[in-house]
Amino acid sequence: VGTFEDFVEHTTQKFDRIVMNPPFSEQRDIKHVMMAYSMLKTGGILVAIISENALYYQTETSNNFREFLKNNNSLIENVPMRAFEESGTTIETVIVKLIKS
Repeated sequence: VGTFEDFVEHTTQKFDRIVMNPPFSEQRDIKHVMMAYSMLKTGGILVAIISENALYYQTETSNNFREFLKNNNSLIENVPMRAFEESGTTIETVIVKLIKS
């Protein structure tokens, strides 16, 4: 299995916990979080670092994601500015936590 998308497509396994730092480009962080959420067992917890842009961009994908977060009692925590600068990125990020009901 080469990509996360391939993994999701080829597994029926459900997970209690998923922790992820998906790629941000082309709103893939949103897409990966949505795919990962579908892989959670009821009561499972997903925690992801995503681009802060997912909370503000005015695209269909972002709008739908924000609605999804709202409807699923998400917890969102800001990450300090430039927290990942040492790793070569200055993209502002947040931590999203979802518990599947």
